Amino acid sequence: MHFDENFFLLLVLGAGGGLAGLLLALRLKEKRPILSGLVMFLFPAIVVFTAGYFMTPGLPPPEIRAGIYIQKGAYEDAIALLSPLHEKEPENADISLQLATAYFVRGLFHAEQHDNKEALADMQKAQSIAPPDAPWRDDLSRFIAIIEKKDTEAL
Repeated sequence: MHFDENFFLLLVLGAGGGLAGLLLALRLKEKRPILSGLVMFLFPAIVVFTAGYFMTPGLPPPEIRAGIYIQKGAYEDAIALLSPLHEKEPENADISLQLATAYFVRGLFHAEQHDNKEALADMQKAQSIAPPDAPWRDDLSRFIAIIEKKDTEAL
């Protein structure tokens, strides 16, 4: 098993946090015994978690960040993040799926707002980008057909 310098730093910080937590707990033991127990166990965990968080290099991969943007309803951010990556790697199925998902969900949002023109444009874009095995491809085709039918009925 290989341990890098971050592991050892976290180990030292955890031990230091444990010692600090123990010393603080001993001071609190007589006045507040329950709090002292919590401090003894939580203080090292908080120290290690905080150190680990700040030592984590970089951001999560773009596909993960795009998924978070989509869940938050920030479709434009997801599209802006993934579009350049898709242009560089159009064969990357993960990026294609995430980008198509962003367009599809944004299209659904436009459809809810009765903006059929934008909804149709986004859904057709999603259809052109989505990998063949996209789990929602059939649903996308149905939504496109419904929107196209509404547009022809409006004429």
